[in-house]
Amino acid sequence: MDQIGSGLARISYFCRINLVYKLNNNDVKIGILGGGQLGRMLQEQGLEYGIDLYFMDGDPKASCAIFNNYKLGSFKSKEDIIAFGRDKNIVTIEIEHINTEALEDLDRAKVEIVPSVASIKMIKNKAFQKTFYLENNIPTSEFLIVETDKLDEKEVLSWFPLVQKSQTEGYDGKGVVVINDVNDIHKQLRVPSIIEKKVEIKKELAITIAIESNGNVKLFPICEMVFNPELNLVDYVIAPALISVEIEKKVKKIALQLAKCLKTKGIFSIELFLDQNDKVLVNEIAPRAHNSAHYTIEGTNISQFEAQLRILLDLPLPEIHLISPSGMLNLIGEENYQGKPEYKNIEKLADVGQAHIHLYGKRETKPGRKMGHITVLNTDRNKLIEELNYLKTHINVVSNEK
Repeated sequence: MDQIGSGLARISYFCRINLVYKLNNNDVKIGILGGGQLGRMLQEQGLEYGIDLYFMDGDPKASCAIFNNYKLGSFKSKEDIIAFGRDKNIVTIEIEHINTEALEDLDRAKVEIVPSVASIKMIKNKAFQKTFYLENNIPTSEFLIVETDKLDEKEVLSWFPLVQKSQTEGYDGKGVVVINDVNDIHKQLRVPSIIEKKVEIKKELAITIAIESNGNVKLFPICEMVFNPELNLVDYVIAPALISVEIEKKVKKIALQLAKCLKTKGIFSIELFLDQNDKVLVNEIAPRAHNSAHYTIEGTNISQFEAQLRILLDLPLPEIHLISPSGMLNLIGEENYQGKPEYKNIEKLADVGQAHIHLYGKRETKPGRKMGHITVLNTDRNKLIEELNYLKTHINVVSNEK
């Protein structure tokens, strides 16, 4: 091991000893910026480790608002973030759309930021993210950065059909439009954006990577994502993905290459396109736990949330493997319903032998809003898909309010 690697190993060792001491003495304080369902599921995991996490979010009705250590504040406010984070050992994120200047100040004040501020800054802006892929030889679709709030029709003529994405603030299909030709140009986003040539997709894949402080990388199984065409968000996920050994090797190689280039510990989820020519392209990455890996709560020997918590505590991770072929179905607010949620036909869970429901405690449903998910395990892939579709058909999120 070279001198730099040896030094990092020693730092990692002493950090681990320090955090384990704090854990054993109930003295570790982990702050989470964001209070949605990802934070709630991380806190559920924290309970198994005897840890109460600290949350900050601007929504008094957020999923994590039920916890005692919940503080109202904007994760876009420099002052709010610094006030929240200054007494924490570690600050991490549940959402990347946050004020990174505040994180830089906390970092200088010796609060550990996980993942690194540099990785969050890069990922939160899709133009920075695509440039990062280009600079590090990560395969991705062709792109053009647009800094104005209007597309130049002559400039984009050769790009049709194209996908336009807002540089910042996009999530769950928001901030993305498909423009097939000049007749669709009125659909354009009026914000700084990137445009990409539309990929002829065979499958959409995802893999979550867990990077430990010593640089070791553990890979979660590759999953296959099936999207809702109207909402442009995930309907359900199946793991393992039905792909060839060759494609699996390509995905894992890209994942390990990304892990090396990111130069930080943390959990990252990578969404990829498999095109009609079996080329694998990175679509986006997220510097946190992700919807595509919710199947891991029951489907793998260690979930993405336990992996995230162990990384925060500098506790080593085991090799990760599937317990059984698994699926995850998103429970999404139905069109034309808004108000107090009602989970219609939830008793149908009993018709599926290994179905596990996770509701996020959101007090209001809206069209297209993620309200919960169901994980399903079945050793028979075809039956697994049948069960996911059965639950999708029968369990709906509506409201009795108008």
